[in-house]
Amino acid sequence: MNTDYVRGRTFNLLMLATAHAPDEPEEAVRVGGQALDLVEGLQSRRALSYLRRLGHRLRAHESSPQVEEFTVRAREAVTPN
Repeated sequence: MNTDYVRGRTFNLLMLATAHAPDEPEEAVRVGGQALDLVEGLQSRRALSYLRRLGHRLRAHESSPQVEEFTVRAREAVTPN
């Protein structure tokens, strides 16, 4: 798949997930998980920035097991090897 398409799709998914985060954290995690599947193969500072923003918005729901699992996975994605 074209990396420009993947990057654009990743941005869109992360923005959508961030919009869901305040009131629908489960949906944010579901959509964010799709973005994580894509971001793991990219080297995009902007995608990582959007991912961090999503993580920040999800902090209000950090007691949710789904949010906690997503946060761990997201942290691994943004941590350099």
